[in-house]
Amino acid sequence: MANPDDPMPARIASWLDDGKIRRHNDYIGRGRCYGRLSDDLLLRSWSISRQCSLICPGDPDLMHEQADLSSEMELRGIQLPGAPNHDAFQTALNSRIPPALTPDE
Repeated sequence: MANPDDPMPARIASWLDDGKIRRHNDYIGRGRCYGRLSDDLLLRSWSISRQCSLICPGDPDLMHEQADLSSEMELRGIQLPGAPNHDAFQTALNSRIPPALTPDE
């Protein structure tokens, strides 16, 4: 059980919030390049970008793209797919978007 007098959780939350605010300010300052996408297209772009980052982990361009897509989603109030709801999101996404054709097809 966590100690209610421990200031560390509040400090960590504050640090994370500060990073998110800085990321949002940077994204807004550069003109919100994903601001005109529909919610569906934004979610699809986020998912594709995440899949690409699994193929090329640490790629600075993909990391930058992920930060911008995440900022746009957060600014719109769209919950980022995470551990609890990722499977449901992926199921919904897969049911609405046809799979890509493979070179053999």
